Amino acid sequence: MKKIKEYIDDQKFYAKWNRNSGVGNSLDVDDVVSGLAFDFSISQIEGGAYGSNEARAHSFEFFNMTFPIIKTRDNTLAFFNFGEDIIELMNKDGRILNTVPISFHKENISLSDTLSSIRFSDSGWRWGNMILVDEFNRNVYTTFLKFGMIRINRIDLETGKLSKGTVIPLLFPEKIEIYDGEAYFLNLGQNDNWKLAKCKL
Repeated sequence: MKKIKEYIDDQKFYAKWNRNSGVGNSLDVDDVVSGLAFDFSISQIEGGAYGSNEARAHSFEFFNMTFPIIKTRDNTLAFFNFGEDIIELMNKDGRILNTVPISFHKENISLSDTLSSIRFSDSGWRWGNMILVDEFNRNVYTTFLKFGMIRINRIDLETGKLSKGTVIPLLFPEKIEIYDGEAYFLNLGQNDNWKLAKCKL
């Protein structure tokens, strides 16, 4: 619901701006709250409410924000509910056993969420929208990005806090996987050849 309200506010702004600029690719203000505003299968050409700009915004704002469910080492399920800023720990039947507050996915992270005195946002790092699982020991990690660098931080599922983290020593790593405390990834080396590399976390 929070995302839908943000979407409606954005659409009202886009509609007003586009009406004044003569661009007809956004919703009319009166149409924003209608059901068609959220029907992503119908284009404006076919009488729907979704134009190309909205489709691009939707893919960035909605689909990038995933809500993964992770099976932990003690066979509980950890549901990352970013909309409510919590991790919900559930049993196999889906009954919530505990909730853990999180803030690492926010732009500004409080000092208590780091092991240093510098906030991630102040040092130029931004959240990378990824949750990674070590398939060997079921530890859970997330990523932060900065100028082609990627830092991997372990998430404590009991507290929601992050470890200090490890910066991958090569720029622009791709296809990151974690196994037994090591990050495996592809890196574009000389002669434009992809090479498999690893880094101890």
